[in-house]
This record gives sequence, structure tokens and C-alpha cells, in this order.
Amino acid sequence: MLPEHPFAGTPTAAPQGMPQSIEVVAPRTSFAPALMERMYRSRGTLVAPVIVAAAVTAWRSHARMIDVGIGSGVFLLGWAGRMWSQRHLGYRLRSRRMRLTTCGPYRWVRNPVYIANTLVVTGTTLMTGAYWLAAAAALLCGVVYSLAVRHEEAALGQWYGATHLAFVVDTPRWIPSRPSSRRRPCCTGARSWMHVALAEWHVPLVLVPVAIPLVLR
Repeated sequence: MLPEHPFAGTPTAAPQGMPQSIEVVAPRTSFAPALMERMYRSRGTLVAPVIVAAAVTAWRSHARMIDVGIGSGVFLLGWAGRMWSQRHLGYRLRSRRMRLTTCGPYRWVRNPVYIANTLVVTGTTLMTGAYWLAAAAALLCGVVYSLAVRHEEAALGQWYGATHLAFVVDTPRWIPSRPSSRRRPCCTGARSWMHVALAEWHVPLVLVPVAIPLVLR
């Protein structure tokens, strides 16, 4: 539903002493525990049921305008977070020969896309006025993404070594904090906002199964 890739797109050169004809690629993730890898690969599917539940609830409930407004605001905040992350991440690039992303929102927190996704899903469910469902959606996202990120970070540690370790030490996993002086002060290679908008246009489609019954009722 909401695909994302944890890496940015700047190719790296072959290590010193290695023949230049050999292509340097990231190692496979077979080292990760099977459950964590499965959670990572299925994270969108695992979160999708709460959107289905929200659509069903929308047909049965009489959401107030304030609920729709609050839910829309949370959704927009999450969408904006995804676009900010995408501007620096470029995760739809296919190659894995990339640099570690430590700029943009990644200066403040290690997993801004997952935080943004949680806001998108929770905001969508809030529009129905079912606060219990919104709480369940946030909890589900928290569980799924917490397990998925362990697989991601294991892979990043293998690929980037000491660079990733320094990133982990300096930057919190979930709770954003003010960047320290050791964090990268500026970003290079950020994508244009137009490019980002074209990459993220699909996100509002998450609202469709919930918005239709709210409008028709």
C-alpha cells in the first residue's frame, strides 16, 4: 500500500585495491531472521486491514466534521513527512549501490517514512470518528514497523558499517530530537519538489475507500 525503500541514490566507488571491473553491490539480506525479513517485505500488506476496517466503519458511522477535519490534518502531516523524506531518500531507485541517507528529516530521526506512514494510516481512520480504530491503527503500525525496522537496520549495519553505527548513536530511532553538531549540517543531491510530487501522488488514494462512504452518507 505504501511502499518505501530505506536507501538514497548515490553510487559508491569500488574499495581501494579491488579491481574496477568488479561491481560493488550490497550483500543479500539472508542473514536477517526470517520473521523480521518477512515483516519487512509484507509491512504494507500487514497495515492495510485497518484501512479496510475504516472503510467499513465509514459506511456505518456518522462522522462529525471535526473528526473529518482532525483526520485530514493528521493525514496531510503524514503525507508532508513522506514527501520531505522522499526528497532526500529517493527510495524508488532500483540500485542498492547507494549512500546512507543522513540529511533532511534523517537528521532528526532515523525512520521518518515509517512515522509518516503511521500518521497517514491513523489520520485516515480518524476521519471515521472511530477513535478506538485510530488507536488500533497506530498500535498496529507501531508493531509492524518496529519489527520491520530491525531487519532494515541489520542490513544497513552490514552495508555501511561504522558510518551507520555513528548514525545510530547520534540519531534516535522514533522520537525526533534536535540534531547535534556531529550530525550532517547540510544536504546535497536533494530531488526537486516536482519530482517528489510525481513520486508521491498515489498516497491520497488511501483516502478513497473511506472518503466515498463519508461523502455519500
